[in-house]
Amino acid sequence: MIQRAVIHVAGPTGSGKTAFVEALLAADDGPTLVARCGRDDSLQRSRESSPRTHPEMQRYRQAGAYATAMFAFPGHAPDPIEFYQTQLMLNYSRAVILEGDNPAGYADLEVFVAPAPLAGETLYVRRQQDVAASQRARAEAWEELLRRPDGMSTWMEEVMGPPLGDFVRKNPRLAEDARSRMLAGIAQVRSGPPPSPVECWAVSERFPGYPGCRSGRRQRPRSVRAPAS
Repeated sequence: MIQRAVIHVAGPTGSGKTAFVEALLAADDGPTLVARCGRDDSLQRSRESSPRTHPEMQRYRQAGAYATAMFAFPGHAPDPIEFYQTQLMLNYSRAVILEGDNPAGYADLEVFVAPAPLAGETLYVRRQQDVAASQRARAEAWEELLRRPDGMSTWMEEVMGPPLGDFVRKNPRLAEDARSRMLAGIAQVRSGPPPSPVECWAVSERFPGYPGCRSGRRQRPRSVRAPAS
C-alpha cells in the first residue's frame, strides 16, 4: 500500500504558486512527484502529458522533483481514479504536489498562494453575509435528501461516517423516527423569523479561489503572503 502526503497548491495566475512549489521541493528530503493540473470542460476524458520543454516542468525538475506531469481533466464529474492511474502516480514517492486545480478530490494540506496586496489594498474586506439565504438552501437540500427512501442513512453516512450510516440502514424504525424529527425541526426553522445578515471578513475579488467569509463574525483571519517569484 502506497502512503504519501498530497499537497494542493492553488491561487490566481501570477501569484507565485510555482515559486512556492520550488521552495517545497528545495526543503524536501525524499522523492516527490509534481503535477500541474487544470480543469478543461472541452475534454471527455482526462489527459496526462509530460513535455520536456514546458517551462514549469523544467522548473519542477530543476528544483528537485523526482517526476513531473501535466494533467488535464473534465470539469463535469471528474473521476479521481483516473489521476491515481496515471504514469506519474505509478512512481514511488513520499509526497505529491498538485499545482492548480485538484483532480484527486482531497489533499492532506491545502495551500492558497495570494499575490501581494497593492499599496493601500487589503486581502480581506468586510462584507454582509446573507445567513437567511444560506439557511434556506441548506434546509431545502436536507429536505430533498431526507424524503428519499434511503435518505436518513445516507445523511448519517455523509455527516457522521459510514459505520453510523450502516447502523441506521439496518434499523429502519430508528431511521424513520430520526427522519421525522429532522423534518419537523426543519419545518419549525422555516416557520420562524429569518436570521439577520451578519458582517464577516471576506476575501477581496482580486484573489479568486480563496474561501470567502471565515468562521467567527468579528475575528479577522491571518494574512496570506506570496513567496518571491
